[in-house]
Amino acid sequence: MVPATDDLKQAEEEKVPTETPSKAIFVLQCAHCKTLLGDTCSLISAQVELSAIVLTKAVNIEVEDSNFEISNTGVDSGSAFHLIKCSGCQSVVGRCYKATPRSLDHIRDMFTLFENNLLSYPLSCSMDNSRTEPSRKEDNQSENLYQVESDIRTIQQMLVILGDRILRLESKFSKMYNC
Repeated sequence: MVPATDDLKQAEEEKVPTETPSKAIFVLQCAHCKTLLGDTCSLISAQVELSAIVLTKAVNIEVEDSNFEISNTGVDSGSAFHLIKCSGCQSVVGRCYKATPRSLDHIRDMFTLFENNLLSYPLSCSMDNSRTEPSRKEDNQSENLYQVESDIRTIQQMLVILGDRILRLESKFSKMYNC
């Protein structure tokens, strides 16, 4: 027996979630003049070893492509790069790598912005995730689980940012007191 068309529509509607919670987006600004530089929508990775984040897109920057500079120390030793400057205040905010060791190939030709030159804040978008009449207990549990997973991802992003800030503060403290 073939189910009625209305029954099929109702079954399909019950399978499809009505709304999906938004993922937290962080806005990035120059730490010196607060010019907007980008957001985490174009985030490739957080490079803990470089204390930097890598973006595919950035705004209000100038890439000094007149000559290459070469890194002599650190995880990027031997890399060739151009400096990235904030167009608002001309402060160096990062690098655009043109030649990298194999371990850093994924950041080549991207915008690597140093965290000590950035300010960030979360962009919050409030969405009403509640349904007027939940059809099933399982749907509510599924939505709650999805929300918890989304919250965990947001917390992980915040922990990376806060961890890097703590490392910078510890470094400054040790330099000040020769520890």
